[in-house]
Amino acid sequence: MLCKKEYKEVNLKYNFGCGHPFAIAFVFSKNGPHVIKGMESDILEYLKLNLGFCHYNITLWNNKKKFLEEWRINGKNWKIKERLVGDKKFYTFDFKDKSILNFRKIPKSYIVELEEFSKTKARKH
Repeated sequence: MLCKKEYKEVNLKYNFGCGHPFAIAFVFSKNGPHVIKGMESDILEYLKLNLGFCHYNITLWNNKKKFLEEWRINGKNWKIKERLVGDKKFYTFDFKDKSILNFRKIPKSYIVELEEFSKTKARKH
């Protein structure tokens, strides 16, 4: 668990009762870890404009109950897939449905290799 001094907290405006779920994103970017709270669309826009390429865990909440939690990458054509092999869970980072990296646990820090792949090899695919 990150202690409060280790991450930057960003609270985007959110109106409870507006019909949209509340979202919390734990973001691991080049600028260090962030916790961003607000509507999902506002969080995605904030990531695009302010933090660039990064990976993050987002949870969506409705009536104080979590109904979705998933890992994502803020980059075009990227996906993080959770897989089970036997009783072990691991995560695959895919670019255009091609497996690029595999992790037992997703790092809680910026993954330099993902950005490097995006800048070089991704342009060739």
